[in-house]
Amino acid sequence: MRVVRRLAAAAAAGMVMLAGGALEANADETPSVYDTPGAQISDGRLWNTTCEDYSSNVVRCRAEIWATTVEYVDGRYVKKTGWTFNNLSYLPSPRAAWANNNLGRTNDNWTSDGRQWRTECDTAATGRGACRSYAMVDVVKPSGGSYVNQKEWVFNNVVLFSTASIPAVREVPGWIIDQSRLSFTGLGPLQLGTPMKDLETLGYVRDVFNICQFWPSSQSLLNRGIYVQHNLDLAVPQRASEITVAQRGIRTTAGAQVGMSLADIRAIYGDAVTLDTKQGIPEKLFTAVVRQGANELVFISSHELTRPLRDTDVITEIVAREYSTSLGNVC
Repeated sequence: MRVVRRLAAAAAAGMVMLAGGALEANADETPSVYDTPGAQISDGRLWNTTCEDYSSNVVRCRAEIWATTVEYVDGRYVKKTGWTFNNLSYLPSPRAAWANNNLGRTNDNWTSDGRQWRTECDTAATGRGACRSYAMVDVVKPSGGSYVNQKEWVFNNVVLFSTASIPAVREVPGWIIDQSRLSFTGLGPLQLGTPMKDLETLGYVRDVFNICQFWPSSQSLLNRGIYVQHNLDLAVPQRASEITVAQRGIRTTAGAQVGMSLADIRAIYGDAVTLDTKQGIPEKLFTAVVRQGANELVFISSHELTRPLRDTDVITEIVAREYSTSLGNVC
């Protein structure tokens, strides 16, 4: 799903963010880090979003960002790195549902849980059809080589209203992976070249050694038949080098998916489909490929196949990767 807007990110109460500054979402991003459940990378920053039913007709999403912050703890300033609250987004719902809620109507001064708040609606900052709320909180600010505590208005949440052209969101959106399509560069947040450490932080792989490779995929990816392979040169930082889909359900951007025959793939990609023999581990693999620039989609029917693919062969794996004559062992 897509909600077009720009939201300035802010540090959580009692903290100052050291990495980065004022963060904004690109209004053209799809999916958005603010309204799509799951972890992703946007503008080089790591984000994680969870969504839930706020009421019977309103869905709320909580966006967190991976950052280094400074907190005032027991009389001293302490740096911490981890997931940090960024903002709440209330997805489009009828304005009437907010008639008695201070988050959804203009109110320059109101109190909740002992904290002072203000809400503005339909302004240049919010855009028409939205409200933004700010809380007066204690924040930590750099000062003269150290830090000081001070109170500031900090952006906390946005409420979006449905209109004739923006439908109400009544259900929690699907997980980002389930919303994504396999392209020549990867699958949603699983992009080729992404540091495996970042994918570990996002929860997509685990830094565990096994008999196959490092970095086995998370259980949620394995349940969907999705596998992440990294470059095999252990002397350099590990980065995603192959993204493999081995179950029906996830399509390529052109519409191909596991379970189709090679004839189906040809019907989609036409003359771009060529037969190719890859050097696998340990034997050669007979595959079909579609290239785009330096990248390719590799279509595999069976690792035991001893002849070139035929139109009747059923595809069991699709791999997005940089073009190469060899094919890595997928774990």
